[in-house]
Amino acid sequence: IKEYFETINGTKLYFVKHTYDSSRPYILFLHGGPGSNSAYIQTLFEILSPKVNIIFLDQRGCGKSERKINRKSLLFSNLLKDIDETLKFLKLKDVILMGHSWGGVLAIKYAKHAPEKVRALVLVNPVLSWSIATANFYQASEDYARKFIKIIGQTFSNDKEYFRALKVIHRFCSFFVSPNNLQ
Repeated sequence: IKEYFETINGTKLYFVKHTYDSSRPYILFLHGGPGSNSAYIQTLFEILSPKVNIIFLDQRGCGKSERKINRKSLLFSNLLKDIDETLKFLKLKDVILMGHSWGGVLAIKYAKHAPEKVRALVLVNPVLSWSIATANFYQASEDYARKFIKIIGQTFSNDKEYFRALKVIHRFCSFFVSPNNLQ
């Protein structure tokens, strides 16, 4: 097991490489989120470690990777380049790509971006319709904002303050999946 904290594509990325038999292919695991990390799945793979080679990558701004990044750098183009540069750094010409949830979206985009580098694609509970997922997320974030405001609503002196607070909370929640931020 080797841990890395390397500057890849201008951002310090954290990744862990488990090698059982270097003649076998590697699985590159892309975690869910956006905003999560790969720690939640690593224990499962510790059970499988005598059987598979695997790399866990904490995506930019996530987990143990550099957290203080420019929000404008959270573009698919940068996330895809992060994967390219990580594979180059590890001297791997291709991998089995495994994506969970949001990582499934990223895995599909990467497979389309660099098909010659993807031996196989494994999707675990992927988000298959980005437009439906974001619409559902926007609705859920608005519902949560309303619930939050309801709890503290008595502190607002008028409707204008209430709706202003609702808008701020909703915008905060929805930033993380805005198609404008993840292109």
